[in-house]
Order: sequence, then structure tokens, then C-alpha cells
Amino acid sequence: MTDTSSNLKTFRPIIIFLGIIWAFQIANFFMDYDLNGWLGLSTRRSAGLIGIIFCPFLHGSFNHAALNSAPLALMGAMILGINRKGFVPATAIIFIIGGFLTWLMARPNTVHVGASGVVFGYLGYLVTYGIISKRIVAIAAGVFAVVVYGYMLKGVLPSGPGVSFEGHLFGLVAGVAAALILPKQ
Repeated sequence: MTDTSSNLKTFRPIIIFLGIIWAFQIANFFMDYDLNGWLGLSTRRSAGLIGIIFCPFLHGSFNHAALNSAPLALMGAMILGINRKGFVPATAIIFIIGGFLTWLMARPNTVHVGASGVVFGYLGYLVTYGIISKRIVAIAAGVFAVVVYGYMLKGVLPSGPGVSFEGHLFGLVAGVAAALILPKQ
């Protein structure tokens, strides 16, 4: 196996995740963003529970998808680099815990879409995993994530209509939980 194919195999999960986001974005665009209403996370409505799974794949525009793709790619790649086996379970925990808490506690009668909750989850995971694993490479990844994306932490505070600060906050909480719950590699 060549180095290139080995690297692609290592990073395949984040490449697939991003591919799904962009496939949904293109479909959503051609459907006039109707998927957001059908599959978005609608707070405290039983029909909105489906959004726990689909919300991270849906976005409000190409710009929205692009703004989430860069930090997802970088932090997802860092997680794969420091704990490959933990990537899928951590992502699942972030989807489920972050999504459920958003569904349960976000402002009423709102629909949440976007992968920013996962972005905040990856940030929380990287920092917490670095602290508890005590591995130099994991600590460095956590520090790097804070240096590059720490400015985003203000996004867990209410900032106005159209921004799911709840998704950000509960994504961050879910990322910390994932690092605490999952076995250390």
C-alpha cells in the first residue's frame, strides 16, 4: 500500500462525513432548502427528533456548509491522527448527546441545522482528550485546536437570531463527554 492510499484510508471517515454534508447541501439547494424543514432539528417536537441525526448534514447555504467544512476537516483529521478508533464513537456521541440536549433545551419553535455543533464537539473532545490522555501529541492537538479555533467559544453565548448558540454549547458539552466516556487509545 502506498503512503497516499494509507493516508486516504486513515482520513476516510472525515472525507465521507464531508462528502455527505456536500451531497445534502447540493440536494437541499435544488429542493429550495425544504430538507431543513423536513429533517432539521425542531425543538421539543417528536417529529424534530429525526434532526438529531440529520441536522449536522443540513445547512442554510453553500457559505454555511463551507464555513463548517474547514474546521470539521482539520479537527476531524486531528482526532483521527490521535485516536483513530475513537473518531466514529466520539462523533456519534456528539450527534446524539449534543442533538438531544439541543432538541430538549433550545429555544422553543426553532429549527436547527448545520454541523457547527459537531465542530464545537470536536473542539471539546480534542482539548479534553489531550488533558486526560496525557499524551504529548494529544495535548499538542488540543492546544492547536484552541489556538486556531478558540475564538469560536464566544459562539456558545446567545448572539442573535439565526445562530444556534444552543447547538454550539451542547455540541461542546457532548465533545467533552465523549472524551470522558470513551476508552483512551
